[in-house]
Amino acid sequence: MSGGMADAARQIARQQRRINERIRRFKAEKKAKRKHRLANGSQQTFTEDVELDCYWLCRACGYMQPQPIVSMCPRCLSPNDILDLNSNFIAEELRTIEAKQRQQSAPVADVVSAAAPTAAGLALLPVLPPLGVFVLAASLPAYYAMRQAVSAKIGTPKMPARWTMPEHIADPDEVEPTGTTTGKVVAGGPFLTAPLSGKPCVAYEVSVLFDAPKDAWPPVWIVEETRSAAFSVGAIQVQPMNAVLHLDMEPIDEEGLGDGVSLEDVLRARGLFAYDGEFELFEECLQVGDEVRLVTYEEAATVCFPPGPPQT
Repeated sequence: MSGGMADAARQIARQQRRINERIRRFKAEKKAKRKHRLANGSQQTFTEDVELDCYWLCRACGYMQPQPIVSMCPRCLSPNDILDLNSNFIAEELRTIEAKQRQQSAPVADVVSAAAPTAAGLALLPVLPPLGVFVLAASLPAYYAMRQAVSAKIGTPKMPARWTMPEHIADPDEVEPTGTTTGKVVAGGPFLTAPLSGKPCVAYEVSVLFDAPKDAWPPVWIVEETRSAAFSVGAIQVQPMNAVLHLDMEPIDEEGLGDGVSLEDVLRARGLFAYDGEFELFEECLQVGDEVRLVTYEEAATVCFPPGPPQT
């Protein structure tokens, strides 16, 4: 895995842990909400291109960007797997491929061979307890090792199917920061628009958790998207696509969508279809005037935290 993709993978894992913790808190407080589902939705297909600003997607690594990827993917350098998601034909083909992938489950033979000794030990317990205990003690480690191997072989993806991140992201456990400051955000150029809330901002992150009915996978993170424009805090200037957010990721349901924002369009722009399953949506954004603490690293993205001392 290239340096840029490894950085992205670490950042995505950190962000997903943050979101998972927030999900646990929401559920504990009975505030978790199901975000969107069109049960028994239409399975119609489309042939013409959509009139949306859709992303370009690298099929090889999942990197997506709004501008055309002309020759090769800037992250994995693949030259032959670039998809224009404006094309309904391409989006439908991608949808079919991903649906087939989600139907893959552990081979029956592997599961049976892994579970058989354990089942034998359980069967012997009532009849010959000492022998049953011996068989169980011998078989359980092998069973769990085989189960982990099967899960690793089939497994769900470690990276979201669609992601956008700065090219270089420092690992705070390994790299010392070069500077920090706290202050209010000042725009350094054109604004971005947060895809879900519709808020004008200088940076946003969107995460999408997807669960398809009757497939072989648990819910998976299918989109992890971080984009930023130019902005500054105090003397620190941040260039476009060179910031990551560690702020307050919030769940967005249909009532939380901005004026004129269509969830179907947001998903379709990323090559997804709202009626394919259940989507849980999360967003955080950085707006002009927000007070944040910036931490900078040499040749890596600036990290934006809430103001105040670092949390341990």
